Amino acid sequence: MAEKVIRTAGQVVRDSFDQLTCVVEKGSHGGVVTAVDYESEPIIWEEITQSFPSHAIHSEERGHNGQAMIGCGSRSRGGRYGL
Repeated sequence: MAEKVIRTAGQVVRDSFDQLTCVVEKGSHGGVVTAVDYESEPIIWEEITQSFPSHAIHSEERGHNGQAMIGCGSRSRGGRYGL
């Protein structure tokens, strides 16, 4: 499961590598979020939730269980995953 989803999300990142369509500053330390972050993260998120429906996820852009989507294209269970 992990290799499949990483390859799928990685392809989205590779396809968009030279095409920054949206960049939003994140925090005060110079971090940024791009549209490709928002495009690739749901691919990983969906695979984990389908494979492990009782697990909670804390991801970089979506926050805890999908509650914190801000910026480009914005959108509690057992175990935990960090994306």
